[in-house]
Amino acid sequence: MEERAISILLEIKKGISDLTELKNNVSLEKSRFYEIINKLEKRDYIEKDNSTIRFKKTPKAILFKELSSRYDVNTLLHDSNEKILSTLAEAKTIDEIQEQTKLSQNTVYKSISELESIGIIERNNEGKLYLTRLDDKINLFAKILETQEQQKIPDYAEMIYNGSILLLQVPKGKIIQDAELTAFSLFSDYGIEYHTAYDYYVSHQNSDLSLEDILIHSILITKKKEDTNGMIITILFYLKNMDRIDLLRTRKLAREYDIIDVWLDIENFRRNNPIKNTNLFPSNRSEFEEKAVLYNIPRELYTLPEGYPQLFEEITTKLTDSAEIYLFGGENMRIKGLKDRTKDCDIAVRDNYSYNLIIRALEEMGYRHIGPTGLSLDDKRIESSAILVHQYRSRVDIFKETIMKKMHVSNRMIQRADKKIFGDSHKLTLGILSNEDIFLLKSLTYRDGDIEDMRKIIQSGNFNWDIVWDELIEQERDTGDQFSSIFLENIDDLYKVTKIRPHFYRKLVRRAVDEQINRRVRNEIEMNKLLSLLKSKDISERLIRNRINSLEQQKYLRKRSVNGQTLLSPRKANVLRYASSDSKPFQTRLEQFIEEFSDKMGISDKYRQKALNLSKLVSENPNFIGNRSRNLAAGILYTVMKNNRGIRGDISYFARVSEPGLTNMYEKIQKFVVIKS
Repeated sequence: MEERAISILLEIKKGISDLTELKNNVSLEKSRFYEIINKLEKRDYIEKDNSTIRFKKTPKAILFKELSSRYDVNTLLHDSNEKILSTLAEAKTIDEIQEQTKLSQNTVYKSISELESIGIIERNNEGKLYLTRLDDKINLFAKILETQEQQKIPDYAEMIYNGSILLLQVPKGKIIQDAELTAFSLFSDYGIEYHTAYDYYVSHQNSDLSLEDILIHSILITKKKEDTNGMIITILFYLKNMDRIDLLRTRKLAREYDIIDVWLDIENFRRNNPIKNTNLFPSNRSEFEEKAVLYNIPRELYTLPEGYPQLFEEITTKLTDSAEIYLFGGENMRIKGLKDRTKDCDIAVRDNYSYNLIIRALEEMGYRHIGPTGLSLDDKRIESSAILVHQYRSRVDIFKETIMKKMHVSNRMIQRADKKIFGDSHKLTLGILSNEDIFLLKSLTYRDGDIEDMRKIIQSGNFNWDIVWDELIEQERDTGDQFSSIFLENIDDLYKVTKIRPHFYRKLVRRAVDEQINRRVRNEIEMNKLLSLLKSKDISERLIRNRINSLEQQKYLRKRSVNGQTLLSPRKANVLRYASSDSKPFQTRLEQFIEEFSDKMGISDKYRQKALNLSKLVSENPNFIGNRSRNLAAGILYTVMKNNRGIRGDISYFARVSEPGLTNMYEKIQKFVVIKS
C-alpha cells in the first residue's frame, strides 16, 4: 500500500471526515488525492457520502483500525510489506515467499526485517517464517489480504508478473478494475504503432507510470512469452524515446524485477555485440533493421559510426597553440583494438586554456555544439562541459576538470597513460588512459553499453585489479566523495552476465556498507531500522552489525540505549568525513546548488526564491553545518516543492541524491522549519 494511502486512513481514524480537510492534512494535489481515495474505496477500507468520508463496516477496515492502535501500520503495510504479509497466513521459507510474490530477494529480505522489527514474525525450528500466534487479529488480517489477492485476477486474464506489481494480459477490449494500461498497449502514445490481440494492465503501481515503467513491463512480457517480435518492437520503443528515458532508473527497475541480464542484452543488441539470452532476440539482425526503417528509427541510433583515425592529426592542424588532453571511453578502446566502432569520443582537459583551444579546433573542423534543448536525459546526467557533433563522425564529449562530475584525471592516471605527441612542434599531447582507469570510469557511470565494455577490458589480457582498487580509494580521498556503492552496483551487474568478480569484492562490500551506514546515520536512528534498510541477500545482518561496531570503534558513530532500543548517532568525525572540500562559504555553496538544480529542472522563479530564502535560515543553523551542500540544497528544494507530483524523483535524479537520502534530509529540514515557526 502507498504510504500516502496509509496516511489518509490514519487521518480518518483520528476523526477527520471532511474530504477537503483531509486533503489539506495530507498535502496532496486534488487529482492524486481522489485517485488514492478511489483505490481505498475499491479495496473495502472506506466509503464516501457526498463530502464526508468514513471507514466501511467491513472486517478488513475494522481490523485495520485495531491493528493501527498496536503496531506501526506504515511498517506493516507500506509497499511490498503488505504483499509479504498476505503470504504468511501459513509458515513459509524465504524462498517460498519469493516464489509466491515474485519479489526480488533483496526486497523480501528488507520487508521481512521490517516486519520483524515490529514483532509480528517468528521463525520455527525449520527456519520457516510465520505470523506471531500472540495476536489472532494479525493472522485474520493476513488471511483477508490473501483471499482478496487471489480474487483480483479475472478468469480471462493471464498473469505475466506478480510481485511488487501485478502485470496482466487480457483479450483486447477486456478491462481490469483498479489497474491501468501499460507496455505495448501504450506504445502508440509514444510513436510506435503496434497492435496485438491483447491489452496489458498493471496494478499495485505505487507511483505515476513512467516511460521507464512501460519499457520494463514490455521486457517482462517478452521474456515470459519468449516473443522475439515483441522484443524487436520493445527495442524500437526504447530507441524512439531514448532521449527521454532515464537509463539510471531503467537499470534500477531491471535489477528490481531480476531482468538486468535481459536489459544488458538489449544494450548489447543495439550495438551489435554478443548477447546472452539468444532465445529472446531475432536470429537474423536484418529482421530488426527492416522494422527500424519501417518505424523511421534513424540508423545512427543502432549503428555506430566508422572510426576516424585521423581525428587528432586534424585537430593538431587547427590548433593555434599547444594543448594537452586525455582520452578515455569508447575511442580509447577503439585505438587499442578493443572495439571496432564507438558512438562517443570522450576527452578530458585539466585547464581552461587547453579546453578553449580544442573547442575552437573542433569548430573549424565542422563540429557544432549541442544546445540545452538537444540534450537527452543521459547527456544532462553526465554533465560534460561541452558536446560537439559532426555529420559523419563520432560526437565529442569534453570534460573539464572533472569527469561525469565524479572523478578527476589524477596524477596517478597521467603517469599510467600512454602519451602520444602530434604535430612537428608538439602542439598536441594526447594521454591515452590505461585500461584500469577506463574500467573504473565506466563502472561509475550508467551509460548504454558500459557493462559489455567493462567485460572486454578485463578480458583484454592486460588488466590489473589492484590498480582499480587503489585508484578508487585515492579518488575518494581526493574528492571527498564516496563511490563504493555505485561501483558495487556495476560490479554486481557485471557478475550477473559474466560471472567475473574482483578478488577485493568482500572489501568492496564492507566499504559500500560503511558508506551507506554513514550516509543514513546523519541524525539519530534506531539500529533495527538501519538493519532493515540495508539487509539483503548479499548483505547479512551480521555483516552490518560488524561494520557498525567497527565504525563505532573508529569514532564515526555513537551508540546509546533508550527503553531497550539501540540508537545510533554520528560523531563529529563522521560529519567531517562527508563535509565538502569546497572552500566557498556554506551559504554560497547552497545558493549555487539551488540555482544549478533549478536551471536543470526548469523550476519557476517562485519556488527558486522560496528555496533561496529557506537556505539562508538553514545555513545559520549549526545543526546543518557539515552536511554536504549538494544534499542539503536538494532537501531544501524538495521541502518547498514537496506537493508537486513526481518532484522527489526529479530532484533525486538531477541532484544525484538517493530518494531515501532526500526524504531524510527533508524530514530534518521540516523539523527545523516547524521549530523556527
